[in-house]
Amino acid sequence: MDIVDIKTLEKKVRNLECPFCSYKAKFVSHYIKHVVNRHPLDKCPVCGYKGINVLIHLSRQKDRVHKILYAIYGSSTKRRHQRPRKLMKIRSELWG
Repeated sequence: MDIVDIKTLEKKVRNLECPFCSYKAKFVSHYIKHVVNRHPLDKCPVCGYKGINVLIHLSRQKDRVHKILYAIYGSSTKRRHQRPRKLMKIRSELWG
């Protein structure tokens, strides 16, 4: 999984195009489901971090690439009612 530059990544995510393959979705929910199921987080795709919880690693980073990936992977958690505010802020910036 190679992550391209931030402008290309943000454009792909806004257009619901998978940053890892050629998949394109019509709905945000289908997009998130595809990315999470087809490209699991065994390590950070940006910096290669391999820890116990890569999602927490993504949430604590300050750069935009990590934040965008956190918006995708963090949105798929089963505890939808407990989404942090910063996750929802990133989501609203990307998908309105």
